[in-house]
Amino acid sequence: MRDPIELCESILKAEGFKDWRAEWSKASPSICLRKGKRILLRHNITDQYEWQMQEEVIHEIAHIRTEGDKMHGRMFYREYVMLLTRYIVDEVPE
Repeated sequence: MRDPIELCESILKAEGFKDWRAEWSKASPSICLRKGKRILLRHNITDQYEWQMQEEVIHEIAHIRTEGDKMHGRMFYREYVMLLTRYIVDEVPE
């Protein structure tokens, strides 16, 4: 399984969020902290299937661009699906 912190930071960098960082957290669930420009990943994220871990990382990154949206409104889901397509679906061999 790919390291969740490395995955998160590589997507953050690719999406232009170079001043953001990912960290481990004992808290659950994972969370996006806009003020500190950090994504806290729950310590047991690696207890799931890899695709579930990837979706959780992408879910938190989707919150960065949807600040004006309610927690999981339409804007959030557009961003989330776009990121899923870019980093998971497009990576699956045909």
